[in-house]
Amino acid sequence: MRILHVINDLRLAGAERLLADLATQQRESGMDVSLAPLVACGSAFETNIRDAGVPLLMPDRPHPIRSPSHIARFRRMIGGYDLVHVHLFPAQLWIALAALTQGRSAPILFTTEHNTHNTRRNVRAFRLVDRLMYSKYDHIAAISEGTRDAMATYLPETASKISVVHNGIDPRRFTGSGSPEERACLFPQIPITAPLLLCIGRLEPQKDFPNLLWAFAQVPDAHLAVIGTGPLQAELEALAQTLAIPTRVHFFGRRNDIPALLRNADVYVQASEWEGFGIAAVEAMASGLPLVITDVQGLREVVADAGIRVPRGKPDALADAIRKLLATPAQRQALSKRARERSQIFSIAATADAYKELYERSKKAT
Repeated sequence: MRILHVINDLRLAGAERLLADLATQQRESGMDVSLAPLVACGSAFETNIRDAGVPLLMPDRPHPIRSPSHIARFRRMIGGYDLVHVHLFPAQLWIALAALTQGRSAPILFTTEHNTHNTRRNVRAFRLVDRLMYSKYDHIAAISEGTRDAMATYLPETASKISVVHNGIDPRRFTGSGSPEERACLFPQIPITAPLLLCIGRLEPQKDFPNLLWAFAQVPDAHLAVIGTGPLQAELEALAQTLAIPTRVHFFGRRNDIPALLRNADVYVQASEWEGFGIAAVEAMASGLPLVITDVQGLREVVADAGIRVPRGKPDALADAIRKLLATPAQRQALSKRARERSQIFSIAATADAYKELYERSKKAT
């Protein structure tokens, strides 16, 4: 079976990280898999995918992600594949429209739903677009039970073709322990004896970094390392100034050394407003970090009892949980052990096996 993955781009983010690892794992297991982003972005994921021997099919000419010109490109391309696996919107829409012209020769269309919420679901007109788009897909994978339930609630007619496939990571990347010397190199501006909190995510409303900063302002002596970029960075830097914590909050931007950063932190925190899964949380668990997270679908399902959960949008509760955890070494040690154990069920090998089974089931059904 020839498989083509399609995604908007390969920026350093959660769905993109999952796809990079999944395509690599599928290639290593002998599957005939290629990957076609709508646009190139020159990220480390692109390099990793090429190095793994996965064909990376880039467009001949650049077009904006939301340009319908992608339809013509994929109309020519997808006929050579048995199954096309699509991730994220608008790639989902362009592939659905490209397949309309293929008739009975169209490949199996498979898509993964990566979140419990998106802005389209707030606009009534988009429901008609989504209803048409998802009707063209033979199967939908949801990365968590929360994602499945949200999708089935939004478009009930999709419920019969949704399966849950949890995201996974390569656990080999998150072994080992940090050291004072490594931490000093990674975080030179942070005192080596200061408690270090770490959060990874795009600086956008979904991740609710303002709530995290309001909470962190109530945690004396600690430092917070924020890994990621996004449209809210200037606003968050200004908020750190307002809260009088600019010397304790550090914005590190995009990083390619996530395993090293995680193994040298003390606590992982995530204050998301909503979350489809939480692959960064899994990476933190695999690194043995105790977690403090908001109690939202996706994160709740992934972390379970391997971390402390607090209500979303409640900075006082978040601050209280962080302070208590930092003050209780025995609790941190117990959560660290639980986190490592919990992370073992989210391997990229298990994810790839689950997708292979669904691909084969979809092929038999057509």
